[in-house]
Amino acid sequence: MKTKALSLTTPLVQAFIDGPRFGHYPKRETRRLEKSDKPPWKIGEVLWIREPAEIFRLIYEDSKEPKCVRLWYPADEEPSAWIDWPKRLKWRPNDTVNERCPNGVFREGARHFVRVTHVWKHLLNNMNGFDATNEGIPLRPFDPGLTHAGHCELLIQDFAEMWDGIYPCRSFLTNPIVWACRFEPCERPKEETAS
Repeated sequence: MKTKALSLTTPLVQAFIDGPRFGHYPKRETRRLEKSDKPPWKIGEVLWIREPAEIFRLIYEDSKEPKCVRLWYPADEEPSAWIDWPKRLKWRPNDTVNERCPNGVFREGARHFVRVTHVWKHLLNNMNGFDATNEGIPLRPFDPGLTHAGHCELLIQDFAEMWDGIYPCRSFLTNPIVWACRFEPCERPKEETAS
């Protein structure tokens, strides 16, 4: 079974793996711009998280082709176990370590998998503070001068800043239609185990 990738930035991976340690609720939702009426995810579908990664160590089969690799994950500064180099990859790393994997980790190096539990479509501005925290937005220190609604508004503003950094042409203020999904962590599917 081939799974689809869910690309996350380093701060969002941190929110996913250990939210409270980084001042977040655990990330359990994501949103993407609507490209068609068909949802990009299905309930029950397993996704692998594509996160930023760097080459930590390499072993070569011959002078040109990598055989095994260890990756470094900036989200928690942990190295991977040895992974067989996927022959399907056209990209070849230089001989140096700390080279960034273009577009994030490849599927065989994925550490985290999620199962989609809910899928829905909505206008982006219909989000609330709960949605923002489920997106991995850090909680702010409590301000007794603010109402609950005021705290929620700040969380939504923080989400809007993050969104605008990813989608500058479809900013939060343009109120685009988005697909949203809620997910829960799950094990790597057996078919996804790197050979």
